[in-house]
Amino acid sequence: MTDRLPALLALLDSADVRDRIRLMIEELGGVSDTDAEAIVEHTDARLHGIAESLRDVCFDDDTSEAHNMLPWIWLELRFEWMRYNLQMQYQTILLGTANPALMARGAALSYLLEAVELHLDAESAFLVQKIAADPAGAARGAIERTDRLFSLMASASAGGRDAVESLLVAQDQIARHTDSQPVRQEMSKAISAVIEKVGGALRVSVVDFAHAFEGVLIRQLGQAPVRVALSQESPDYNLTIPSAVANALLKASAEWMSAIAASSLHRTAQERMEAGLPAHVTLRVSLKRTGDRVELMLSDDADGTVDYHPQWRAWPIRDLKLSLSQNAGTGSTMIFRCDVASVTEYLMLRVGASDRDAVVGIPMRMVGHIERRDASAVAVQGSRLISRQDGGTVQLIDLGDSMFQAPISADEATYVHVRPDGDEGDALALRVRGVEGVCRGSLKSMPAMLEQAPLRGFVQADQRIVGIVDFDRLLERDTDTQRWTLMLAAA
Repeated sequence: MTDRLPALLALLDSADVRDRIRLMIEELGGVSDTDAEAIVEHTDARLHGIAESLRDVCFDDDTSEAHNMLPWIWLELRFEWMRYNLQMQYQTILLGTANPALMARGAALSYLLEAVELHLDAESAFLVQKIAADPAGAARGAIERTDRLFSLMASASAGGRDAVESLLVAQDQIARHTDSQPVRQEMSKAISAVIEKVGGALRVSVVDFAHAFEGVLIRQLGQAPVRVALSQESPDYNLTIPSAVANALLKASAEWMSAIAASSLHRTAQERMEAGLPAHVTLRVSLKRTGDRVELMLSDDADGTVDYHPQWRAWPIRDLKLSLSQNAGTGSTMIFRCDVASVTEYLMLRVGASDRDAVVGIPMRMVGHIERRDASAVAVQGSRLISRQDGGTVQLIDLGDSMFQAPISADEATYVHVRPDGDEGDALALRVRGVEGVCRGSLKSMPAMLEQAPLRGFVQADQRIVGIVDFDRLLERDTDTQRWTLMLAAA
């Protein structure tokens, strides 16, 4: 044991403390013998209880847990003293004097506080004094500091994206005025270095994200009719994510919680208990990264009746995929997914009819391989393309037909094989008219008139606007088309 802990234990066990408290009660006056004896007995039991707690968490020569316990012992005594002190102030104001027995309890606690505080190290003493002086302010201060941190990083991230966009525009201008391959390569390397440096610097840890999420919950659900408790589910403490992604997830989460408060918290605590549920609602949050994707999952045991209308345009990043499931009376689960990188490489594909050509893009990370086939070598089985590699089949989507109602002839088609959900997901074959090249940029939101199109957003490349394919909507639309085709054939 260190010197500090044995000294405190000796003090707690000694008769000096008891004698000193008896003397304080006598000097105070006005306390009946019965009340005085009750205060002394209570204090004696309190001292023995503290000493027993400290000894119970010591194992051989390891006293670290006992030292960790000291600040909480001090706070316990301090908060009780604060309660007595406030009570005495109101008694004095309303009655002209405070109850002598209450004053004696407060004086005994004050003496114990001083005794315990002498055995705290300097850092612990500073921290508990700050907490005791303003408990609510200490908690709000941490939330406000986290809010300021995220606000500053959001501004810096937006500035970083604008700088990269400017470099990409400059690269396009240079490419049009020079045929020098070394110049193009050096420019590309410089832009890649900037993207890497900016992206690496503007990241937040999962711990900071958890603190910011707590602030969002307090603001959105702090005044809810039923208490909502937050449960952080097994965070990966080594995880860091770009600040733009973190801010987008927080903004989306705030809207989701607002929807919960408005439409899924109708049952009272009593009604929940009668249904065999806890009196409070639990919101479980899990943040993880898989490959190039970040996933935030929010799961609750509220009413399961969320009416949610996301305000996409207000989000720092529009490229979020949403997945909602809920059951009335049980709860709901919302999953937000988005790419890690704000500046991404896209493969540009030519689709549409020849007289009104169009270019769309898909993330390069999704592309497996590209092939051309003569019409005689295109083996199609229903809506699936027979693979040359293993003889299996993959779902075939004619992008011209799916997006522009302009089917692409097999005589002039190129087939791009992709995996939208990564290596573990299903493969698709996209029929396009050709490959235009590669562009880099950050995703911009779609205009209101195109919000129903199967596009995630657009990027600007070489003075042209390139729509980025939304595979979730595309597959949903393609499935609906196949369903209608089968129904018409059956009719």
